[in-house]
Amino acid sequence: QNAVIAEILASCLHISPDNIFIGNGAIEIIQAVLHRYAGKKIIVNIPTFSSYYEFAPTGTEVVYYQLSKDNDYALNIEHYCEFVHNQNPDTVVLINPNNPDGGYLSFETMKYLLDKFSSVPTVIVDESFIHFAFEDDNYSLRSVAELVQEYPNIVVVKSMSKDFGIAGVRAGYAVMKNDRVKELLQNGFLWNSIGLAEYFFR
Repeated sequence: QNAVIAEILASCLHISPDNIFIGNGAIEIIQAVLHRYAGKKIIVNIPTFSSYYEFAPTGTEVVYYQLSKDNDYALNIEHYCEFVHNQNPDTVVLINPNNPDGGYLSFETMKYLLDKFSSVPTVIVDESFIHFAFEDDNYSLRSVAELVQEYPNIVVVKSMSKDFGIAGVRAGYAVMKNDRVKELLQNGFLWNSIGLAEYFFR
């Protein structure tokens, strides 16, 4: 079951299993979260992973924030915060490092953005490539998943296929507030992982 695999991951992630949702790949998580929590308006940075706008449910307005090639697709933090504030979205998507350009936002920058977006109902942070980004000479990994109690509006998505090279195994997980985990488990995601994915997680 989903909750059994969450228990396996909890000790590695140092996060309560009640906050971990297992997906049949990150794609299933993205689709499940968007269809249940996207709301009426979602902001997606461009260029980005196409599933975040392709899977937007009918009736959800997708608003694009264009990253500039002239600025190496780096996110202009203050301009972006103003943009989000003016749009008043239900959901904001931040991929860190960004797919496909690899632009990385430091842990402190992400925390700053989460503070700014504390009134946004859902902030999706996709960290599928986070294991390729480090902030110091000790190669310390900094994930915002540890902040789920401080920012209950975040959903942190992690694909396992990038850093482990196991795309065909269909293994991914998300960290979110426990109420959302419970809601997803009660709506069709209790037995959604294959045995090979469970074997890999173990």
